[in-house]
Formats: sequence, structure tokens, C-alpha cells
Amino acid sequence: MINELLAMETFVTVTELGSFSAAARMLGVGQPSVSRRVAELEAHLEVALLIRTTRDVRPTEAGVRYYEASRAAIAAVESARLTAQQQAAALTGTFRVGCGTAFGNAWLAPRLSGWLERHPDLRFEVAISNAHVDLVASGLDMSLRLGGPPSPELRGRQVRTFAKHMWAGPRWVERRGLPESPKDLRDARGLIYGGSEAREWVLHRGNERVTIRPDRIIVASAGDFLHALARHDVGPILLPEWMSESRVAEGELVRLLPDWEGEEQLLWVVWPSHRFQSAAARSFLEWVVAQARAAQ
Repeated sequence: MINELLAMETFVTVTELGSFSAAARMLGVGQPSVSRRVAELEAHLEVALLIRTTRDVRPTEAGVRYYEASRAAIAAVESARLTAQQQAAALTGTFRVGCGTAFGNAWLAPRLSGWLERHPDLRFEVAISNAHVDLVASGLDMSLRLGGPPSPELRGRQVRTFAKHMWAGPRWVERRGLPESPKDLRDARGLIYGGSEAREWVLHRGNERVTIRPDRIIVASAGDFLHALARHDVGPILLPEWMSESRVAEGELVRLLPDWEGEEQLLWVVWPSHRFQSAAARSFLEWVVAQARAAQ
């Protein structure tokens, strides 16, 4: 199948330079390629566009009319390209991001105003959901996700690793005292994130690994609910840094077992693999990376 725009641009160059070899040099291709493109264009249009002699190349009457129309068409395509690139370069239009509820509340929301103030003409939409959202079906440009690498239909960048630590409210610590080892948490009312099968915490210290199954537990699939229970001194909880950092600064949580950590949690920024990144998407990605590094 002929690439008519490429053939049209080649024909215009030959016509303006009056030479296949000069056009080939201008376009950076071989002369046979230039001749083939023009011949394919003439065959496609079923009309002779150029008169070829040993001395020069000049357009036929039909070629003159096609040349004028081609110049206008190429200018229109170039204008459309520049318009699209300028639109992509300016942070305007609508940019849609997905994010989990707890992470959006605890990490994204406190940081977002500075980025938005720099881009006042951008319409920013956030789809907050704890469900696994299909980016393509939902029309999202990007998503912040906690967990492993993205699926094959997505591209992504790992932004940060969050450590997990044991925490409890200050009055709980006053009543119970600070635990000296993980086994001291077995008789606590443990706050455990997950489904109905969740029963334990897994902690490690260097190569040492221990599993703790508290005698009494509260299990919930909403991490911010368990977080609230911990702040109100119900029991200890294993939390990632992004969820605990602000509450620690406010004195609402106390670190337990500082030598022990839970499994790390990865933060990814992901986007559909088939979609070109807009200027807004590139800017947002770099901003997230900068924010994540500044918080470490």
C-alpha cells in the first residue's frame, strides 16, 4: 500500500528542485527510492505528474495542479502536527489519575497542591478506588499502585519502596509497655489488614524471620479503619511508612520493635502501554518521583 503523504512530499521536492538526484540528497535517501515513490504515486493516481528528460524534470499540467494542492495539503498536515505537539507540550486539557483511597488521602493529597498551582489551566481528575481499575476501559492516563510490577498491557516505573513497621497508640504503650521481642505481641489484640483468612504478621530482622499470630485479632479490608483503631489504642498494627509518617509526627503512634520490619511495599506509577505520554503525564510522573525521593 502506498504511503501517499510520503510520496506527495517526495513529488513536491522533486518538482521544486527539478531533479530526482537533488531530491534524493535533500530527503536523505537513494535516487531509486525517490523514483519509485513518484512512480507509485502516478500509478496510484493513474495520471502522469512529471515529464522526465535527460536534461531536467518538470511537471505535467496535471502535475502542476497536483503540486499546488499537495503544497496546501502538506502545510495543513504540518499545521495539525504543530497544533497537536503544542497541545501536548502545554499542561492544558484533562489529565486523569487513579489512586487507592488510603494512599490518596495519606500520601497524595497533602502534596498535590504545589504541582496543581504550577499548572492552573490543567483539569485534574482523580479516580479514587480500592478496586483494581482497568486503566484503558476507565480512560485513565496514569495510576499510582502499590504492589508488584504492572501487567503486560501496562508500562510502569517503580518509584519508591516503603518499609513497614509495627506501631501502636501511646496509651496502649502506657498500659502494656514497649514489647522487647515479637513474641511479646502474641497476647495483644492484633490489627491485621486483609481478608477473612488473614491471621498473622510476618517480620524480619536481617536474615531472621518470624511469624506472629496474635491470640486476639481484628481483621479488616480497609487499612485506614485499622489505622484509626491503632490511633485510638485498640492494639498494635503493621503499617507502611506512607500511612504512618504524618501520625507519628503528630504523636498519635509509637514505633514498636524498631529492629524489626515487615515486607516492603512498592509504589509504581503505571500507564497504558499503547498511549503516548502527554506533557501532563510526564510532568506528573517526574513530580511523583521527586516527591517520593524527598520523603525518604
